[in-house]
Formats: sequence, structure tokens, C-alpha cells
Amino acid sequence: MNTYAETLEEVVQFAKEAKQNGEQGTLYLHQRESSPEGTVLSDEDTGTNLQQQVKLVLETSNGHIFYAGDFEEERFYKMALEQIDHIKEYYPIEEATEESIEKKANHK
Repeated sequence: MNTYAETLEEVVQFAKEAKQNGEQGTLYLHQRESSPEGTVLSDEDTGTNLQQQVKLVLETSNGHIFYAGDFEEERFYKMALEQIDHIKEYYPIEEATEESIEKKANHK
């Protein structure tokens, strides 16, 4: 099964079900920080919010699932990291480049 997830909860559920079925796999993760369009990067004292981007693909022996999300508020980003921690319970995580994740997501 190859799919694109709308939420990280879908990825967690995919990981849980795949592990229950005995599938081997790896989660490839890319995170980066950027400024919202039109904003100049600055330090914390200016109050400029940075945007956090998360892209990941969970590859298992029976398929993969891809997720991408942008987080402008830190509390939502932290919630996303908590969901990613749940996936760690099932599969190892490897840091990856954005390009390699997109390649993996579009390859299969």
C-alpha cells in the first residue's frame, strides 16, 4: 500500500498496523526551519515566527506512507514531534534530505 497521509495520526496508525503484521520498515524524516514568505529571518527578540516544516516517509516491506506538514505555531510543531515519537515505538528513524524523501514518496 502506498499512500499520502493528511495527518500524522494516519502515519502512526499505518506504523502500528504494519508492525502488528510483522512488517519491517524505516521512517525517513526531514525537518527544516524557514521564515514565512515576505519575512526576513531575524533573532528571537524581534518576535518573528519561524515556520517548521516536516516531511517524512515510512517505508515498510508492504508499502509506504508519506506526510508533509508546515507548522507556524510552535505548539502544533511540538504536537507533531510527539506523534513522530509514537512512530519510533514501531520503527527506527533516519534523518534524510528533503529530496530523498520526495524521491521515495514518488518512486513506489
